[in-house]
Amino acid sequence: MKKNFDFKVDFDVAAKYIEEHNKNKGQRDIDKIDEATLSKFLSDLTDRGIQVNGNVNKWVDDYATRWVERTVNVKDWYTYRMINFWKILNERDLTNETIISIQEHQLMVLDAFVSSLVKSRIKDESLIEESRRCILIDKNLNILNDFLIGTPKDISNKRAKNIIEFEDASEVLVLFDEIINNRYLAFEKYTIYSVDNPNNFSSYFVACYLLEYKRALKTLQIKYSDQGEYISPTDLSQIKINDKPNELRDIVSEDKLNYIIKLLEDLSITKDGKSMLSPRRKSVIRGVVEGLRECNVLPNQSLNKLCRLIASQIGLDFIKKLDWSKTSDEYHKLTVKYIKDNPLH
Repeated sequence: MKKNFDFKVDFDVAAKYIEEHNKNKGQRDIDKIDEATLSKFLSDLTDRGIQVNGNVNKWVDDYATRWVERTVNVKDWYTYRMINFWKILNERDLTNETIISIQEHQLMVLDAFVSSLVKSRIKDESLIEESRRCILIDKNLNILNDFLIGTPKDISNKRAKNIIEFEDASEVLVLFDEIINNRYLAFEKYTIYSVDNPNNFSSYFVACYLLEYKRALKTLQIKYSDQGEYISPTDLSQIKINDKPNELRDIVSEDKLNYIIKLLEDLSITKDGKSMLSPRRKSVIRGVVEGLRECNVLPNQSLNKLCRLIASQIGLDFIKKLDWSKTSDEYHKLTVKYIKDNPLH
């Protein structure tokens, strides 16, 4: 069964899922969404400034209906990422054809999101100076090969997590093998977000992303080689370049670095240079970075990379990509106002 990149569901494989679905009809009470999950879901919506009008159970039930209608998009999936929609669908008397069509739609949405993230990453990397870009391609391909072909080691795990955050390296590798060998998995595995930890990408999604990113890098490597513009990282003796900025000072001047440090202090994000942010307020960093980049205090580089460098500067444990939130939007505006009131020069 080809589970990715062509959106086709093998009917024999889908039949295995349907057989299990029918076998467990007598256990459906076990599959109901519990109150604790609904409470976490409601709290998550509140934290992101989304107000629930009416019964939260109806919201969730309507979400499941959108899966049946095949109208769910990535934004919907993110909003309801704490809800295992298959548990709800198992409560319904769906035909085999409907189940298969939902599975096809699920794979299509997942793959479209993988592709959009990879394209966005490649677009960000295309802004890098040409010789560095070629070095980056080789470096990341080496990281991916080291991680994907063997037993995960601490160093290969850490380097791979600089490409995309994941929880369990072993599970990512197992699912990567499942993908490339076209093995069957229950469709509950084909999720964007982890069922156990919905704020993180699922291991299956990470495996899909790494596969697609590797393919994109190989395509670029061939493209630059054909154009005669490829510079191998094994021949760097004539190139003076910082391949991977590890600190904020690697990408900004000394006066900009001091300005950023003062801004963070004045906005009460740090005290004596160290983060004062709680885990729930990490999105503050995204807002600050967006404001600094907008006002040309930070260079026009990957938002995620800039967030990591700022986090590292202030000793903040940065474990995943920071999504937009009301808090990040608020600090974006505060940062722009601060820069306007306190110009760099």
